[in-house]
Amino acid sequence: MTVVATCWHHKFAFNQLWPRTILSLFGGLLLAVPHVSADWYALSWVALIPLLVAIRGVTLTQSYFLGFIYGIGLYTGGAFWIVDFLNLFKNYHGVENYLFSSLFWLYCAQLPACLAFSYKWLSRESKLPSAILFPAITVFYFACFPVLFSAQLGETQSHFITAIQAIEFLGVYGLDFVIALVNITLFNLLFNTMSKKHLTLVLAALSVWFAYGIYANQYWENVMQQWPTMRIGIVQPNEPPKITVNNMLPGYSRAFSPEIDMTERLATAGAKLIVWPEAKYKDYLNSQQVSEAYKHTVSRLNVNLIFQDMEKLKVLKNNQVLSQEYNAAVMINHLGEQQPVYRKQKRVPFGEYVPYISDMPILRQKVEGFFGDFLNEINKGHGPVTFSVGNLKFIPLICYETMFADFVANAVPDNAKGSILVGLSSNGWFGDSIQPYQHVFSSSLRAVENRLPMIHALNNGPSAVVLPNGRFLFTSDYHQAGGYLVDLPYSESSGGSVFSQYPWVMLYFIYIILLIAIWQKIRNTYF
Repeated sequence: MTVVATCWHHKFAFNQLWPRTILSLFGGLLLAVPHVSADWYALSWVALIPLLVAIRGVTLTQSYFLGFIYGIGLYTGGAFWIVDFLNLFKNYHGVENYLFSSLFWLYCAQLPACLAFSYKWLSRESKLPSAILFPAITVFYFACFPVLFSAQLGETQSHFITAIQAIEFLGVYGLDFVIALVNITLFNLLFNTMSKKHLTLVLAALSVWFAYGIYANQYWENVMQQWPTMRIGIVQPNEPPKITVNNMLPGYSRAFSPEIDMTERLATAGAKLIVWPEAKYKDYLNSQQVSEAYKHTVSRLNVNLIFQDMEKLKVLKNNQVLSQEYNAAVMINHLGEQQPVYRKQKRVPFGEYVPYISDMPILRQKVEGFFGDFLNEINKGHGPVTFSVGNLKFIPLICYETMFADFVANAVPDNAKGSILVGLSSNGWFGDSIQPYQHVFSSSLRAVENRLPMIHALNNGPSAVVLPNGRFLFTSDYHQAGGYLVDLPYSESSGGSVFSQYPWVMLYFIYIILLIAIWQKIRNTYF
């Protein structure tokens, strides 16, 4: 019996790698849950503990492997929508679809793999407390690792109103830091490896963060009750994804589209501003006839209209006439006047441009062979551009751009009073997956970071209106065509935040911490 018991204990001893592998996979799946369902936001505050436990007392190589397994759980669970995307995008099915989806998941899994490796490597020689080092490394990788679609820790917290208030100072990066801080603190308490002094400092910092959250949320609720409201209309076409130019429905034309029809109905119901999402090609920016028809209709309705269209230009370069195409946002005010066009700056890699190889014909030809017509080379615009109506300013953001905290903050004018964020998105390529909800919940943090109302119109839904404290005033149905009216509170004397003015502060702080840690590592290892 003694021999059998000893062998059994040896087989299942925790220093073996496979139990750690299971624990890492469990941790990744745990973090995927709040990415899939925002109501489970609390799991993010403990989901890194399994990874920390798994890499405790292992080698650097094993730490990397366990972080990779964690990433497999996180991204297969949280980004399973890539299966729907490839099915619609490349018409892949079965094994072929899951094979290419796996390549995406395997790449994204490098993020937590590098995170685990870096933490293990730096923590061996660095004098920095783990309560500073681990959150700093976590923020760095979630903010800076090149992935197609970000999945930051803070993006899971859109329903935790108290926790997100202080991001007006540090952005989502500060929230990432706090979430990682809670995880490492609980881990240290679990293994009794944190001094009372450090624990006191951590508890003090967390108390300040959440106390401010309680105060700020109530403050903004009270302030917004005094604001006037503006009736806005959101048009949600619910068009299926299509690369080529859509044919018009019977009874409609480019000059009188279904969106124009719905705009007339919303204007009749009292809407003063109407927003269309990123959707089908409208020909407004390339046809004078369509342009004049739109302007005439908007002027007749006495309404302001913001929408997206593709713009095609001819430019002379090196004695050659070249075609350029832009993804653009347009505003026609209630007088029928078009304001300066905003051209999208943050383009989707491999969808709107090819990173690094757009100017290399041979490589580009290979890439085009795979992506086909979907790879529609879009030129990068310049900006930011702000649309104005009286004392109100509307800041247009096209689809992917709403995901980037620093980009949105830089788009906010220095005098942000009276500003409103307007996102125009199309997520039809993700089918019936959870991805459009992930997009909307992530973008809602931009409202809090900049203390501005946000209108986010999605082609297939759910469109949303978010208040400056992060509360969702309105959410439309998913995969439902229609027009929606919302009374949006606004202020001509309020807007902007510390983060709007200094979006770089938190990341620069992280860089300094990591440089100190690396210097300590080098000094203690080689000198």
